[in-house]
Amino acid sequence: MSVAPRIYDFLDYRAFLRAWLAHRDGRPSMRALAERAHMSPALLSAILHGRRVLDSSRVETVGTRLGLEGEALDYFRHLVTWQHDGSAANRREAFHQVLTSRHYHSARTVDDETYELFSHWMLPAICELARCLGWRDEPAWIAAQFPEDVDEERVRAALRTLESLGALVRDAEGRLQSTEQSWATPHELDKGVLDQALSDLHVHALQRAAERLDEVPGTERQYGMLTMALTREQVVVLKDRLTRVLQEVLAIGEDRDSPAERVYNVGFQLYPLTHWVGGEE
Repeated sequence: MSVAPRIYDFLDYRAFLRAWLAHRDGRPSMRALAERAHMSPALLSAILHGRRVLDSSRVETVGTRLGLEGEALDYFRHLVTWQHDGSAANRREAFHQVLTSRHYHSARTVDDETYELFSHWMLPAICELARCLGWRDEPAWIAAQFPEDVDEERVRAALRTLESLGALVRDAEGRLQSTEQSWATPHELDKGVLDQALSDLHVHALQRAAERLDEVPGTERQYGMLTMALTREQVVVLKDRLTRVLQEVLAIGEDRDSPAERVYNVGFQLYPLTHWVGGEE
C-alpha cells in the first residue's frame, strides 16, 4: 500500500491535491471531492491544472475535506496565501511560515536551503568573505568582520548551509574554503521559491543600502539615481543593458591575481514610479 502524501513535503498546494487524489485511487472521485468542498467539478479541475486559483474563502473547506486539521491545515492555508495573496508582505510572511513548518516536520529540502542562500544577505557575504585575504572559518572571526552586531550562532548555521550546498568545502586540514565549483543554479529551484528568495534579498539589500548611505564615507561607496520617462521598448533595452553591466561587474570581481580584501554589494534599481500613460496596459 502506498504511503499517503504529507502536506509538509509540498511547496505547491495543487501538487498536493493531485497527489492526494492519486493516492485515494478514485475514492473519493474528483467529482465527489468537489461536491464535498461545495464547488463544481469543472472549477476543481481548473484549479488542479492551474487555470484557476483556490479562493481564500474555500481554503478551509477544501483543506478539511482532505483530512487536514490544526497545523497541517494552517500549512495548506499558508501555501495558498504565498501563491495567490495580493500583498507582497502577506506572501513573504506566509512563505516564512511554510519554511518554519517544513523545518519542524523534518521536510527541509535543497529548495529550503538554497532559498536561505538567495534570500539572506549574510550567506552570500560569508561565501565571498571566504575569498578574501586572511579568511578564517571561525564564527567569532567572521562575525567580527561585519560593522553591525552579528550573532555567532547565526554564522554557524550559515556555515552549515553553505557547506551542505557545496558553496564552501573543507580542505585537507578540515578548514572551510571557497570553491569555484558551480554549487547552486536557479533551474535547480522551484520557480516560486526562487522568486520569493530574490524578492526578500532585494528588500534586505535596499534596507542596508539606506543604512550605509550615512555610515560609509563617500570615498568608499557610490550611489546614483535617475528619474526619467521611458517607452516600453526602452524599458526592455535598459533591462538587457543592466543585465550585461552586472555581468561585466562580476567579471571584474573575478579577474584578480591576489585575494580580495573586502566584500561589497553592487546594486542598481529600475522600477516604475507611475502607471503607463497614453497607451494600453
